[in-house]
Amino acid sequence: MSKNDNSKKPRNKLRETLADTLDLPKEIIMDIPKLTLIGNNEITIESHKGVIQYSSERIRISITGGELIIDGRGLIINSILPEEITIYGEISQVSFED
Repeated sequence: MSKNDNSKKPRNKLRETLADTLDLPKEIIMDIPKLTLIGNNEITIESHKGVIQYSSERIRISITGGELIIDGRGLIINSILPEEITIYGEISQVSFED
């Protein structure tokens, strides 16, 4: 592990403790994505860092610590805001990659 990886662990633990103590949502304090999946036809991703790849069969989104990959058919980005993306289509798989 690099020096940067080691220094992030205590900071993340501190943020997690702070979120628990103050009863705040962890996704806000820790800058991690929050996914809301409605059936297999809609997904909303909060706290994204941008779109990496976009096609009707695969959408890759940059998130803290890696990327989120959505596979399916007829995928479209319905809305994209600075902190939130909503995707429609037939979603077959959602995965994370470092």
